[in-house]
Amino acid sequence: MSGPEKQFDTDKVISLAMGLFDRNGYEKTSISDLLAVMKIHRSSFYATFGSKRGLFIRALSEYSVHILESIRAALLDASDDYIANIQNWLDVLLGALHSGRAVELGANAFLDIADRDTEVQKLANEFFLGLENIVDRALELSGRDIQIGRLDREHLASLIALQVQSILLLYKSGVPLSMIDNSITLIKALLDTPLSTRRA
Repeated sequence: MSGPEKQFDTDKVISLAMGLFDRNGYEKTSISDLLAVMKIHRSSFYATFGSKRGLFIRALSEYSVHILESIRAALLDASDDYIANIQNWLDVLLGALHSGRAVELGANAFLDIADRDTEVQKLANEFFLGLENIVDRALELSGRDIQIGRLDREHLASLIALQVQSILLLYKSGVPLSMIDNSITLIKALLDTPLSTRRA
C-alpha cells in the first residue's frame, strides 16, 4: 500500500498552472501538461481543483488579484507624480509586449475563452473595472482638475482601461506592434494635454 501523497503549496502550483495556461492558452493545455508542470498527482489535482476548468477559474481569479495589486503599487505608490506613474506603467506594458513577455500580463488566459465562458468573462470585466478604478484614483490623487473637452476624470479613466483592453486584444490577434505603439502614444498624449478648468 502506498503512503499518503506529498502535500503541496497550493499557491505555488496555481501560479505554475497560470503560467502554462497563459503560454499555451486554455484549449491547448492538457491535464497531462498541467500535472507535469505542477508536479502533483492526478488524484490530488481532481481532489483540489475538480477539473481543468476549475483550476483555470481559480488561477485566473487569484492571478487577476495579483496583477491588480502590482498595478495599484505602480500607479499609487511609486511616486507622488501620479500622471508620470500612469505613463511609466504604460511604458512597462509596452515593453512587455515588445519583448514577448505578455505572459506576465495574463492576456492570453483572460482572452482565450472569455468570449464563450460567462464566468471567465465576468472575471475579465471585474479585472478591467478594477484597473479603471485604480487609474481613476491615480488621476484624482494627481490633483489636476481634468477636463479635456467633454472628457472628465472618470471618462479618462474609463478610456484608459478600455484602451488597455483593446491593446491586449490587438496583441493577441497579431497586429503589428506599431499599432500598439500608437495606442500607447495616444493615451500618454492625452495625459500630457494641458487640462482646462472645469466649468461650474
